[in-house]
Amino acid sequence: MVLGTGRVCATPRAQFNFHGGYYKYFGYWNVITPQWTYQMYQHYPDDVKSWVDAHHAMDQIRLTTMRQPEVATYVPSCRTRAASDAVAASLPDR
Repeated sequence: MVLGTGRVCATPRAQFNFHGGYYKYFGYWNVITPQWTYQMYQHYPDDVKSWVDAHHAMDQIRLTTMRQPEVATYVPSCRTRAASDAVAASLPDR
């Protein structure tokens, strides 16, 4: 999850799914791998890490979903983004 581009917005139906990193043991059993989990986790913004920690979202293979309106806490709404872009476009360049 890389949200630092400044050009990201969330639709009203947006959601994020989180799970622990894992591999298939003998092609059948799913085994959580702390190293792979950390590889994903380290790229999340700090406020998202707090949510993940509070919900134990990466302690398991099963998906833990962050839905709206909670997503809007971390990513601006596309409607809000579109309105602010329109305002910025209407301002004269300096």
